[in-house]
Amino acid sequence: MANVGEDALNERDLQLLKFADIFEGQFLRQSRDEDRSISEGTLDLAWDLLTNIDTSIWSDWIRSG
Repeated sequence: MANVGEDALNERDLQLLKFADIFEGQFLRQSRDEDRSISEGTLDLAWDLLTNIDTSIWSDWIRSG
């Protein structure tokens, strides 16, 4: 497997890379003092992150799954 820079990625891959960075930084790395409930924090954050992905990407995932 070869490493490539962002310049070599297409728009779809750049969008997924951006999503992955935001997902890891905001969703997975919850700080110890952050009091985030499931219903009024975690699910809202997840929804906000997922709505930033182009719907064509979801369609591709559904068809390939």
